[in-house]
Amino acid sequence: MSAPGESYGYTNPPDGSFSGQVNVTTPNGCSWTAVSGPNWVHITSPLNGIGTGPGTLTYSVDSNSSTTPRSATINVGNVPYTISQGAAPCSVTVDTTQSGSPFNSGGGGGTIVVTANGGNCSWVAASPVNWITLAIAGGGSGSTVNGTGTMNLTVTAGSNASSTSSRNTNVTVAGQPVAITQGGTQCSYVLGSANASIPFGGGNGSVSVTAPGACNWSSSTDASAPWLTISSSGTGGTSNVVFSAAPNNTSSARTGTLTIAGQPFTVTEAAGPCSYILITPPTTLSSAGGPGLFTFSTSTSGCPNQPISFASWLKLGTIATSPDGTSGTVNFSADSNPSGMTRTGTIQLGGQSYTVRETGAACAYSLNSYGLALGLGGGMSNLYGSPSAQGCTPAVGTNQPTIVTLDALSGPVGGIFTLPFTVSTYSSTVTGIRTMYITFGGQIFTIKQTSW
Repeated sequence: MSAPGESYGYTNPPDGSFSGQVNVTTPNGCSWTAVSGPNWVHITSPLNGIGTGPGTLTYSVDSNSSTTPRSATINVGNVPYTISQGAAPCSVTVDTTQSGSPFNSGGGGGTIVVTANGGNCSWVAASPVNWITLAIAGGGSGSTVNGTGTMNLTVTAGSNASSTSSRNTNVTVAGQPVAITQGGTQCSYVLGSANASIPFGGGNGSVSVTAPGACNWSSSTDASAPWLTISSSGTGGTSNVVFSAAPNNTSSARTGTLTIAGQPFTVTEAAGPCSYILITPPTTLSSAGGPGLFTFSTSTSGCPNQPISFASWLKLGTIATSPDGTSGTVNFSADSNPSGMTRTGTIQLGGQSYTVRETGAACAYSLNSYGLALGLGGGMSNLYGSPSAQGCTPAVGTNQPTIVTLDALSGPVGGIFTLPFTVSTYSSTVTGIRTMYITFGGQIFTIKQTSW
């Protein structure tokens, strides 16, 4: 009895189901038995017979859902008959729901889930731009990475803070384009103050402009006030404008308006008074403010001793003069500095300027509440905090990010920041209390949640 071996390759499709037959020839009276191979091969005719001439053994083969080829052997009367079947073609799907796009100007990261129908299915992800980098676990990182099977593809966008324009590209993953978009910097301009006052003798002053680094701006003088000039000026980002006022030789105050970053900045120069000499040198106060004084003398008796504060945070107090009226003392007090930046104010007396410098306040924060108790259902709430100084923005976080979800910090509105947060349900088979923390600019907000 003989049954020649056969290698079977089915090509349309190579992984699909098919059927076949084996011709079995034995001498008359000789019996044979077929032994089937794995469960994906099925013998569809009797498994045995007695030779009376040529016979036929038929079989069927299930589809191959695997991406690797396979083979099986049917033994017919101890003679092997081999069946080979091709692999299922590789297919790859791409999930971009967590890709992170669109990114803000600061950049960030996201994940693209690449799913292949077989562990031996390879794919390539490529970025055509240097501001998008790709990475996979164990597969390196860069503009091009190679993956096999199902993996998470990490997408990282660099900073676009240096540009006011958005940008976009297509990252190619397994031959499929994935659109990535990143916004540019949104320009806004804030002047350190809306106006300034200069004593009659003229001098220099400055005003700060706060803007993103990618944002350009300009400054210009007032044609109707030739006595007011710009000494130096930034042209973009956060910088200063230094201006200069010539001495005022008239008896009337005068004003001029500079245009800085598209906004008016008014400078007022006082009228020329009597001649005075200020004896006390300029002083520097802490951010807490407080009282201060300076002494003066006048060239002539009887000059009006009317000091003027050119800073709203400098308050004038009493004035004590000598019997002949040629000297005296001016008392003043400074409000606490709510800003994080040092500020300078001027008190004018008879055309002379006394400078008071007040250091900026350190950033500190206070909360409306420092704790919250919740039941097992958890829920949403808001944490409110106020800064000690203008321009301060707190860093926020939590020690239990899987339980406490922080939304975006907003504000300050009316000097108050708002931090929404959500605490998840406490599912436990035993009675317990768990404690979580939210950090807000160095302050600790405690959340205790019971499981009952």
